[in-house]
Amino acid sequence: MNMMQEFYYWMYKGLKRIRKEENPSFDAVLGVVFFINLNIMVIGRLAYNYTHFKISKDHVIVIAIIYALMFLSVSSFYFLRNRTKIFERINTYPAKRLRKGKYVFIAYVILSLVSFYSLVFLE
Repeated sequence: MNMMQEFYYWMYKGLKRIRKEENPSFDAVLGVVFFINLNIMVIGRLAYNYTHFKISKDHVIVIAIIYALMFLSVSSFYFLRNRTKIFERINTYPAKRLRKGKYVFIAYVILSLVSFYSLVFLE
């Protein structure tokens, strides 16, 4: 959960820089949930390709919606309620640690998108 808190922090900071007049708290939660669901879809696709686990397309859509709503409700409740605590804790990190966290965040986003693209669109 610590990584997701930091992911929320960097998503919030990036959105805050883009949208100066708005409060992007919920948009940052949506971004975190989007990447969580994206990675779950990649794992599901790997399970579908390399095992005998088969499921119909109708069930896949229903399961994906249920997972998305489940992660959205839990994440929005947790991140929005604890936003100030998360920001206070992460702002106390040294500059070197903040830089490392930002690089890990960027790598996570890029690798998530590349893995999704390579599994879904290149087959």
